[in-house]
Amino acid sequence: MKMLNRRIWIVYFMLFCVVGYTSCETKTAVLPGNGNNFDSGASDGDSDGDSDGDSDGDSDGDSDGDSDGDSDTDICDESNFSIERVPVALMLLIDMSGSMKPGYNDATKAWDDPSNPGRWSIVKPAIVNLLSTFKNSNIQFGYDYFPLEDTLCNARETPVLDCAVDASDSIVSQLPDINAPYGGTPLWKAMGNYLKDGYAPNFQDSAKNSYLLIVSDGQDSCYNDFIDNPATDEQLGSKSAELRDAGVKTFAIGFGGGVNPDQLNAIAANGGTSFVEYLPASDEATIEAAFNDIAATIISCNFDVPVPDKSADAEDINFYLNNEIVYYTDACNDDKILMWTWMDAAKTKIMLCDYACDQLQDINVDNKLTATWGCPTVTVE
Repeated sequence: MKMLNRRIWIVYFMLFCVVGYTSCETKTAVLPGNGNNFDSGASDGDSDGDSDGDSDGDSDGDSDGDSDGDSDTDICDESNFSIERVPVALMLLIDMSGSMKPGYNDATKAWDDPSNPGRWSIVKPAIVNLLSTFKNSNIQFGYDYFPLEDTLCNARETPVLDCAVDASDSIVSQLPDINAPYGGTPLWKAMGNYLKDGYAPNFQDSAKNSYLLIVSDGQDSCYNDFIDNPATDEQLGSKSAELRDAGVKTFAIGFGGGVNPDQLNAIAANGGTSFVEYLPASDEATIEAAFNDIAATIISCNFDVPVPDKSADAEDINFYLNNEIVYYTDACNDDKILMWTWMDAAKTKIMLCDYACDQLQDINVDNKLTATWGCPTVTVE
């Protein structure tokens, strides 16, 4: 009898050890996402205390430790860091030939129309409005015109004002009187200035995205310095292509009824922008609209991305547009999804894809792009 009791106690002791050992192992299991979990003997084939068959301690069927049903890891530490837009330079190249003066008549080519207030009297306030509207954008404005004062066919030796940060007020103060227009239209020569080294150093800086915005009310009339010897469409198109290849993209606005559409279209078609035809304007409202349409498209959607921390990983960077996640993609497409992509192999510059860029460029909304590091980059599915 004593032997039997002894054997029973031995069996009890062995069962206690087995059960106790199993409990200790389960209590100390460390699982991703949720920390420590205790399994109470569920019949799901794992040791996490739920009934979904995975090992993360939740009940959604994935393995990330959250309960949202996807397979990401929601728990991580994000830190904000600063990013800088790639600077944009916009040079205004304005036709100040005699036909912009009050009283000019396109039909007679003379100043015999007292009802005409002068095209410059309309373009000037539109420029002021442009500078005011985009004063707080990342656009660095500059200002130039042709011909040189009191000459028929000379182009300037330097721009009136090179592109600079916060140049708007300085440009407004330099805008001539409405009676200032004089002379011919050396458009081809004026464009060529921007192929000369040092003509406008800030504008020509290769670190910037540089754009030339031409406003003209007529056609070139001063090829090779001779009045009434116009450049051809092909010559103007070729000059625009040279500028494009040198890193300067060109827009063209035709103002009034005396423009040469073929010349301006040749410039626009070779300018390297999305505006492959010139924009016609005939009054203050239409020229303001043309200015705004152009400026809105060049608000930079490219950003310099500094290393936020020596421990930061490029695979752990995310961007938010007005607090909404912007998804990473290897290649932009036309999907209506906020997306971004790297611009360089070193991963120091990013570009917002078209849909996100369009939203960032909306001047009617106070948009803001922010950056964080520390959590895995969210990619588009």
